[in-house]
Amino acid sequence: MFASPARHLYDAQVAAHLAVANAKGWNGSAVEAILRNTSFFLLRRNLARDADHQPRDGRYIFVSGPGYGWKQWVSDGFYTALGLDDPEKTIEANRAVFWTRMDYEDNAQYYLIWAVLMRRAGGVVNEPLVRRAYAFIRQHERDGLYVPLPPGRPQSQRVEDVP
Repeated sequence: MFASPARHLYDAQVAAHLAVANAKGWNGSAVEAILRNTSFFLLRRNLARDADHQPRDGRYIFVSGPGYGWKQWVSDGFYTALGLDDPEKTIEANRAVFWTRMDYEDNAQYYLIWAVLMRRAGGVVNEPLVRRAYAFIRQHERDGLYVPLPPGRPQSQRVEDVP
């Protein structure tokens, strides 16, 4: 395959996927190869800093894509952790989640599910953050249904501190 000229960018991409999948042993099927490779290619060392310029928790993050910057959104991190199926990366990327990445859309729900998966993988659950995510969901519930806030909502509608 590598001795043949690539006619298109697609040919080069397929060759790269095959090479990584074969090297990692992720070659049970084309779907497995593409899923796990994509998750692997979105994995980064966590270089993020907090407001005090201190390193954030968690050794890894899953970025949404090359154009999204050095950020991990909860839903993307959850799905790519599932795709990679690596307990260490699941635990460390989950540890990298912080509140302002989960107080919108359905990210609090994803965080709770991811926390369970991380715990099953041997990690330690961030109890205060789990409580805060749960409180956020309950605060935005109407008749048993979670209703996400619209984009651009006032800061006063955010759950700031949960005992």
